[in-house]
Amino acid sequence: MRRLTYGPLFCAVLLFACGGDEPVVEPDAPVIPVDEPCNPVTQAGCQAGEKCAELVESEEPLLRRTVCVPEGEAAEGEACTRGAAGPTTGYDNCIGGQSCLNDVCSAICDSAPDTCRADGEAFGEGDYCTLFADLFSDSVGLCVPGCNPVAEDSCPDGFGCYLEATRGIASCAGVPAPAQDLAQNSDCFGPATGGCFLNGCAPGFTPMLNNKPDNADGSVCARYCTPANSYEGNIGEVEGLAGNCEIAVLAQSGGTNGNNGAHQCRFIQSFYGNTDNLPEALGMCVPVNPLGGGTWGDCSIFDWGGIKLAWNGAVEAETDPNVALNEHCLETPSDPQNSATLPRCEGLFRGCLSLAESDAGLLDPAGGAFQSRTAWAASIGLTLPDQIDDIVGDSAERTDM
Repeated sequence: MRRLTYGPLFCAVLLFACGGDEPVVEPDAPVIPVDEPCNPVTQAGCQAGEKCAELVESEEPLLRRTVCVPEGEAAEGEACTRGAAGPTTGYDNCIGGQSCLNDVCSAICDSAPDTCRADGEAFGEGDYCTLFADLFSDSVGLCVPGCNPVAEDSCPDGFGCYLEATRGIASCAGVPAPAQDLAQNSDCFGPATGGCFLNGCAPGFTPMLNNKPDNADGSVCARYCTPANSYEGNIGEVEGLAGNCEIAVLAQSGGTNGNNGAHQCRFIQSFYGNTDNLPEALGMCVPVNPLGGGTWGDCSIFDWGGIKLAWNGAVEAETDPNVALNEHCLETPSDPQNSATLPRCEGLFRGCLSLAESDAGLLDPAGGAFQSRTAWAASIGLTLPDQIDDIVGDSAERTDM
């Protein structure tokens, strides 16, 4: 089973993909030369009857390289198998330019730019070049069908739709057996070295929710949802447009609905500091702490209206909007025991608003219509969200579904 992997600052997240594990025995195959450079995308560097592919010489410890091996006969989309690890057998039976993934030959691709994509394809449509750790180089991967995490039946039975956050893509992947039942707030499934696999949660859930403060370097599973702008005076959709988070709480957490102990749907796009490539309509269910004094706060007490009045009023009066907003936030904290925190003003950085809403709310004091959340947050000393850095790759560890 292959794994797609990425490593955020606070956790290592990877994606399993299954198949291609049945041995193909070729007792008379030649030993593959050690130094045989070739290009798996263009297939340059190999002789007639050969292909540029992954050769797995050993599973324990992992020893693999990209070299010229005998070409197979299975074409794109056809069933395939992979030989047992070894210098004369550790490759698949696909034709050149293809690699065995989930027991099917898939096209080898370049992700920069994505050679799997066709012009005009919308998010979730067509194929994406998906990178695997320990497979080819940092930019070479396999074409995998795209999907929409919040859409029903976006992937075939037995597969789930999983995000690669910073690239702004989503693709179908097999679900490892240990992850089949990992739903809201469950520790995600990952490698022994720590972290999560991208498909380390049940279908419909993502391992992208950081587990602060219990484990600053770990993540838990969170249900996908469709978010809406949520703030004080506009709290009708905190559970997600389809009530996704209410379902997640009742089914998985035994929690109550409302603002104490419940879950709210947050924009993944604005929950982290570098996920703005994701579509606005993608969200995840996040636990809510009473009074907004916990890690992620409560969108229903996020004072977006007061923030805009304080900031924009100062800009229009040609006074310092940083001072006005700082005073407003400190004067109206939601936690009277900790006035140094600004929970009523931090909702912008916890996914309560879309980037479009937040970037069109505050006037730019230096001229122009509005300024981005990054600019005004830095000016008043608010902390931007964590970065989620997804470097996707394949660990080459194979296991049954």
